[in-house]
Amino acid sequence: MKKLTKVRLINWHYFANETIYIKNNTLITGQNATGKSTIVDAIAFVITAGDQIFNLAANEKSKRDLRGYVKCKLGIDNQEYLRDGDVTGHVALEFYDESKETYFTIGTVIDAFGEVLAPKFIFYETEEPIREELFIDDEGRILTTTQFKKAKLVDKIYSTRREAKLAYRSKFGSINETYFSLLPKALAFKPIADVKDFIYHYLLEEKVLDVEPIKESIQAYRELEATLKIIKQKIQSLQDIQLVYDSIRKNQEQKLFYEYFLKLIDVEQTREQIKKKEKNLEKIAINRDKNKKLIQELDHQLDILDERGKEIYALLSADDAFKSGEIYDKEIQDTSRRIDEQEEIKRYFTRKYDKLKSVIKELKNDYKKPLYDQLAKVDFLNIDKEDFDQVKLDLIGIDKECQQVIEANQKDSGRLEQERQSLVGEINEIYQTLKELDNRQLRYNPMIRRLQQAIESGVKERYG
Repeated sequence: MKKLTKVRLINWHYFANETIYIKNNTLITGQNATGKSTIVDAIAFVITAGDQIFNLAANEKSKRDLRGYVKCKLGIDNQEYLRDGDVTGHVALEFYDESKETYFTIGTVIDAFGEVLAPKFIFYETEEPIREELFIDDEGRILTTTQFKKAKLVDKIYSTRREAKLAYRSKFGSINETYFSLLPKALAFKPIADVKDFIYHYLLEEKVLDVEPIKESIQAYRELEATLKIIKQKIQSLQDIQLVYDSIRKNQEQKLFYEYFLKLIDVEQTREQIKKKEKNLEKIAINRDKNKKLIQELDHQLDILDERGKEIYALLSADDAFKSGEIYDKEIQDTSRRIDEQEEIKRYFTRKYDKLKSVIKELKNDYKKPLYDQLAKVDFLNIDKEDFDQVKLDLIGIDKECQQVIEANQKDSGRLEQERQSLVGEINEIYQTLKELDNRQLRYNPMIRRLQQAIESGVKERYG
């Protein structure tokens, strides 16, 4: 919508230099002969590009003319006009375009020079609000039509009423030609005797109304309404799915953030450890140099002691008791070593058994299958030699059953993945349908399209 926001009048009847501000619906009130019709005539003269009977709102037989408005005709015997000599008048209307959120101005400049020649006028438009430069020059003089053209203050100037009418019709939304004759009638106080004739002549075309297409349209509308109801239900389902999906995605993003945050903490901790290690390395390097000298001294003393030990060992080798003690010591060391190895193996299997026991307990609590009950009864740390073969066979059977469970789970996983892919395909198809409905495109069964083409081809072939 384009709203009138401001009216500027210069030398228009009694208005010498006046700006009238308009906001939404504006009421102009006043006593008779105070200028109400004068303002309305100014607005109508510009909008209709001069196609206006002046003072029609107050008097259908008005004798006001354009010269009388510009020079302000008084009708007094000794003074015909209020403004003598050559007079120039301006009328400008400022509008606000709500769709573009911009202002534009249309207006007219009128020269009433002499008493013989008819007043000269031009119309114009500009994509700017009303500004003072459109009416008065730097020296305070009112711009005439010639000066206005030379100044090139506006985007477009129209020298004829026809050009201005075509331009204003386009500017206000390609309005009908009858608008220019309808607007003056809308300003008149005289009631319209034949309303029907007025509507058909100025607003509508008189023609017979075919009801059948309307009935078909109503039926199609009802069918579309039912389809829309189903689609809304599907949309609601899709929205629920979307909410679940958004929740999952949000949780995934939050998980990724936490993982990143934890890794960042690990990096910072690693950096701190590296710094500590570097400091320790510096201390170790210092201690290493100190210990090198000490090691060299100890190596020297060990060499001396080694030589001394060889001498003593040579002397003891001749003693039988020393030889027997040496053999026993060696066996004791070997036995101790084997015991330590066995203990380490036992500790290793104990740790493995604790982990296995925990896993078996979770499986038993979660799935409650006889398989896991049977597995929980096996005491891996206290198996007798007599029961070893039987326990081995039982474990082999349990392993086979576990493999079967794994294969069954893999099949279920594959089936669920196929169902998920199918649902994703349905969601995409519904989304495409909604998109086409938004573009006002209806989807039909391909067989209906083929039937339509066959009918068209047959009719064309038979009737040309």
